[in-house]
Amino acid sequence: SEFFGVNVDLPKLDTEFSTASQDVQERAAVVKRFFRYGQFPRAVLELDALAKTPGLTEPQKKLVNDLIEQTKQVIAKAPPQSGP
Repeated sequence: SEFFGVNVDLPKLDTEFSTASQDVQERAAVVKRFFRYGQFPRAVLELDALAKTPGLTEPQKKLVNDLIEQTKQVIAKAPPQSGP
């Protein structure tokens, strides 16, 4: 998925977390929802929480950390949002 010219590996959330617990899958879904609505700072907070989830595999941790970096790049390029 591309946001403001930054490629974000959101589709990988589905593949990497397809066998994760329900709880972790819900967090991944929330991250994608924040992206859909352009709430990138909230997506970073949610990814950060996801990164601290016990029991993540190394590929899952790497993906979450990559997504945090990619999301920060999106925030840097996104136009400032008006309103709260």
